[in-house]
Parts: sequence; C-alpha cells; structure tokens
Amino acid sequence: MKPKYFDLESMPIDRFAKIHAAFSDQKRIELMLSLYPREEMSEIKLRNELGISRTESDYHLKLLKKYGFLESSEGRVGGARTRYRLTDYARKVIEAFRYKSVEKKK
Repeated sequence: MKPKYFDLESMPIDRFAKIHAAFSDQKRIELMLSLYPREEMSEIKLRNELGISRTESDYHLKLLKKYGFLESSEGRVGGARTRYRLTDYARKVIEAFRYKSVEKKK
C-alpha cells in the first residue's frame, strides 16, 4: 500500500525543519530504524545495539523526543530503564522515506 507522501509545498516550515533535524544525523536515523520494527526498547539495549555512549544516546533521544519522533514509557527522558518507542508520526515519516527509496530503485 502506497503511503501518503508529505507535500513539501503545503507542509509548515517548522514541521519540515523538525524532519530535517531528526534525519540529519546518521546515529538518529540508525536509532529510529532500530526502533521501527519493535514495539519499544530500553535505552541500554539501544546503546548496545548502536555501540554508542550514554552521553551520545541521551543527546539523540532527547532531540528525537523534542521533535515528536519518540515517546518514553516513564514520561521522561533519561534513565537506563526508560523504554522508548516511535510515535505514529515517526513511523509515517519513515514509511514515506522507505517507500520513496524503494520506488527509486525500480
């Protein structure tokens, strides 16, 4: 099923800026793609899977939460036991990018 594309001409500039900021760093992309097939994941597992430090994961997780791409199970950012999940909005953005990249390969 073809996802709805984001119409860049009618998209508010602040929303476009948030998408750009979230996807402008390779570690943030890897983090979101690690969460994509899963319901949720702890910060420790995310750090171990990506091979990043706590400081680095805290930085990226806070930004993704600020931009509306992540939610945390405890309602706060930080703490090794905090579990993170992608928001519905983040899943839609990832699906649109994935669909577009598959379409280009054809």
